[in-house]
Formats: sequence, C-alpha cells, structure tokens
Amino acid sequence: MELIKQVKQAEQQAKEIIEKARKEATLIVEKSKQQRQQRLKDGMEQRRKATDQAVQTAEQQVQGKLSELKEKGRQQRQTLEQQCRPGFDQVADELTGRL
Repeated sequence: MELIKQVKQAEQQAKEIIEKARKEATLIVEKSKQQRQQRLKDGMEQRRKATDQAVQTAEQQVQGKLSELKEKGRQQRQTLEQQCRPGFDQVADELTGRL
C-alpha cells in the first residue's frame, strides 16, 4: 500500500512539474512573440525614417538642381538679349526710318 501511495504521489508531482514547465514554456513563447513584434515594429520605423530621410535628401538635391538650372536659363536669356539687342535696335531704327 505504501508503495502505491508513493507511486501516486510521484505521478502527481510529475504532473505538477509538467504543468509548471508547460506554463513557463507558454510564457517564454509569448515573451518571444512580443519581442519579435517589437523588433519588427522597430525595424519598420527605422525603414520609414530612412525612407523619409532619403526623400528629403532627394528633394533638397532636386531643389538645388532646379535653382541651378533656373539661374543658368536666366543667364542664357540675358546673354541672348544682350547679343540680339543691337540687331533689334538697328531693325527698329530702319523700320521707323521708313515710316
């Protein structure tokens, strides 16, 4: 009888140990899931920040290039006007002289 009682007690202890291990494993799995989710969230946030920074840098470069091209175009128009002005004045003088 005593042996049967000890076996049943050992079985009960084994069940308790298994249940405790199961609960601990469940907690570890949940913690791992949460950590993974946080890492994914952090990774996505870093990716978004990097993308935003790249877009901002590109916009600044485009604005710089646009300003450069506008200035170049303005200078070219000014040069053409200066080159053509004497010819325009001469034609205008000829036309007004004919009237």
